[in-house]
Amino acid sequence: MIVVLVISILAMIAVPAWQYTRQRTHERACEANRSKLNDAKAQWMAATGAVPADVPDMTDLAPTYIKEIPRCPQHGVYTLGDGNTRVSCSVHGQ
Repeated sequence: MIVVLVISILAMIAVPAWQYTRQRTHERACEANRSKLNDAKAQWMAATGAVPADVPDMTDLAPTYIKEIPRCPQHGVYTLGDGNTRVSCSVHGQ
């Protein structure tokens, strides 16, 4: 009985910590994806001579400037925006 109680207490402590770690991992992965997309967008602008008001499409960036189109770990949607705007995610923001 005491063993079950101890295991329950340890689980109550571990599960929230695990959930927090998982959330932070998703946020960091999304941040890395947005950074890659921002870099690819800058390369596209430099290579095509685009002005800051031009908005690229994901197909303009992949596979020429980025290997593949990244996916948000929590199924968010990335919005590229124009040359003056940083890539944003519908789940994690900017």
